[in-house]
Amino acid sequence: MIWKMKSELDYAWDIIEEEIPEVFEDLTRSFRTDLKKFESAVRCFGKASTFANGIDSRITQIEYLLNTTQRAFGREYKTVRRNASEHNYSSYVLKGMLPAYRTASKISGRSPSPPTFISPFTVFHNPPSFSA
Repeated sequence: MIWKMKSELDYAWDIIEEEIPEVFEDLTRSFRTDLKKFESAVRCFGKASTFANGIDSRITQIEYLLNTTQRAFGREYKTVRRNASEHNYSSYVLKGMLPAYRTASKISGRSPSPPTFISPFTVFHNPPSFSA
């Protein structure tokens, strides 16, 4: 079941990963266009050239910040993907299901009644945490 889920989600993970640069480029282009319009409006006043130069400097700083954020987001995304997809101990699925598997193995051999140890609130008792 887990293997099937992983293989079906690989395509979705790939699509999202490919869209990350496009989203950040659109964001950068959008803010740059708006700030350039604002800068040209400020320059029309003539005596506000220092302020306009400050806007231009700030555009460069924001572009750098967005570029850094894109790289950090890409790294975090790959970490989440790896932990959601791989079969190692840092996998979110394995961490969440391991206690249920162990409990199931302890009660095997009992009557064929439905298991009562799994509830929707406790299966994933260690939800993944995402850092910003």
